[in-house]
Amino acid sequence: MLTDAQREALWSRLRRERAPETRSGEIRRRPADLTQPPMSAEQEQLWFLDRFAPGLPTGNIPLAFGLSGPLDTDALGRALTALVTRHEALRTRLAIGPGGGLFQVIEPAAPMLVEHVDLSLLAEPERGPRLREFLDAEGNRPFDLAAGPLLRAHLIRRSGTEHVLLIVVHHAVFDGWSAGVFLRDLAACPTWPSSSPTTPCGNAAAWPAPPPPAWKTTGGRS
Repeated sequence: MLTDAQREALWSRLRRERAPETRSGEIRRRPADLTQPPMSAEQEQLWFLDRFAPGLPTGNIPLAFGLSGPLDTDALGRALTALVTRHEALRTRLAIGPGGGLFQVIEPAAPMLVEHVDLSLLAEPERGPRLREFLDAEGNRPFDLAAGPLLRAHLIRRSGTEHVLLIVVHHAVFDGWSAGVFLRDLAACPTWPSSSPTTPCGNAAAWPAPPPPAWKTTGGRS
């Protein structure tokens, strides 16, 4: 729990009015020597809300995609790694300095870890309920904003040709607009042998059973 002073600081920051930013339409590149950029106003709010009520999944954004057809899991892992390497936001965590300053920490690029879950050994009637249970549990598992990472990937195997890719990311580094960019870049990644679009299925907790075929892949292992 927060102390009285920390709680007052929280509400002070949340009430604080900021001068409107001038938007020129140009996105400026972060200076190379700025290794710990300050948090944005939105990130500060999410940080203090998390400190005020830790352990809640209120900032979680779960995205579930149906993958239909033969799947090269190694290629998928390489595609996700390339995506995380390209977008610094997906490698970012939040931190507080000794003096109380709030800043972002951009971690070096590293292979993306994908948790594999195999439901194909279950009887067919059990797979849908177990899938929904897993999606709900992982979609609501809270992040540690300071420790990171703020992105998780899970590949659930329903059968030899049916998979579900679950991406869970925190709102501190992701938003609704980011989801479209993420999907576009993943589908276009040269290490991912897919020529068909992927259909996002919305809130992971509301995933239907069985999921509709949404992503055809060519060749590879299942």
